[in-house]
Amino acid sequence: GHTNGTFRIDGEKIEKISDVNGGFEIKKMTRGNEEYLIQSTYSTLVIYKKDYNTWTFSNNIRGFIEPVIHFEIDHLGNLWAQHLNLGLYMIKINPEMDSAITVKHFEKKHGLDSERNILVAKIANRVVFGTGKQLYTYDDLNDSILPYVQLNQKLGKFKGAQRIIQVRDTLYWFIQDQVAALFKI
Repeated sequence: GHTNGTFRIDGEKIEKISDVNGGFEIKKMTRGNEEYLIQSTYSTLVIYKKDYNTWTFSNNIRGFIEPVIHFEIDHLGNLWAQHLNLGLYMIKINPEMDSAITVKHFEKKHGLDSERNILVAKIANRVVFGTGKQLYTYDDLNDSILPYVQLNQKLGKFKGAQRIIQVRDTLYWFIQDQVAALFKI
């Protein structure tokens, strides 16, 4: 992803595959037997499909036009998006992968202690949200955001991490201010 669009690199060959500006992140998503790539950009979410073993641009997702820095996909197929300035969004995409059928903005009234600079990460296949004070998770049965009490207690001061990076299966770097710690979860 780049300011000028998204490019595919094949050996020494570089080919532009999308004109959508500002690709931030790309993640694989499976629906049924189909694999897709979802890309966050300066303005929208973009879908790529495999065509003869090559990923090609398919479409923009209609119904959500916002800059997304980082996102994760939960066990229900919801996208949890870290907006550039406005915090946390949950986006449900229709089965055709071309439209957002639900867009929900999570704020303090939904249980978060902050509405800006919300970290979105995945730990042990569970999407978590960080506010710089503690970690939260989504309760899909009650459609609410709750403090992730058990994990917060185990992480100590690193519950306020600004970045979480998975190293491998159960190892994660938690970065807070200018200190990093490696946790096995």
